[in-house]
Amino acid sequence: MRLIVNGRVLTEARPTGTSRVATLLTHAIAHHGLDLDVVVPRGPVHVPGARPLGPALQGRFSSHVWEQILLPAAIRGRAILSPGNLAPVAARRSAVVIQDLSIIRHPEWSSAGGRAFGRLMAVSAKRARLVIVPSNEVAAHMVALGVSRGAIEVVHLTADPAVVAVEAAMVRRVLSRLDVQPPYVLCIGWQSPRKNAQLLVKAHRLAASR
Repeated sequence: MRLIVNGRVLTEARPTGTSRVATLLTHAIAHHGLDLDVVVPRGPVHVPGARPLGPALQGRFSSHVWEQILLPAAIRGRAILSPGNLAPVAARRSAVVIQDLSIIRHPEWSSAGGRAFGRLMAVSAKRARLVIVPSNEVAAHMVALGVSRGAIEVVHLTADPAVVAVEAAMVRRVLSRLDVQPPYVLCIGWQSPRKNAQLLVKAHRLAASR
């Protein structure tokens, strides 16, 4: 039987860390021989190898309407993997990948829509048969949220194979253009309290002083 993959997060027009992890995880599973059926909302974003499911929906939250209503009705009880933090609440045989719970633990960092997403994420995690998280810390947060520890599996993240070292000369040119002198720390991400860049800078300064 083919495993359904909820590809909602794969259709984001602006890729995020969560969507990149979801893409790599889906490719890795397929590479190891598991037969996948990747389904996505019908829309303008094309996902190679994915199958558009259901009618095209319009509106800001159309992908979540697709995920929570159309998708569980279409799969009819089949096993489904949701690699983007949120699974269909109505799905009976569900596995979900959750990166962190900052949207739940720090609602003040999110909009009203984000806080609603967090509440729905908590419900879907509690109903899932398997919750995959990247660290023991996130696993502990899930248990505190009410998810059974027996349903949680810790799978550590690894580097994207597309990320490779560049030539030293190129690094020197970029540092010169930006007027950056070693030692330095490079943080790839966007400015948000949940990224905790301040702690990263403190750790860098501590390490550089030794």
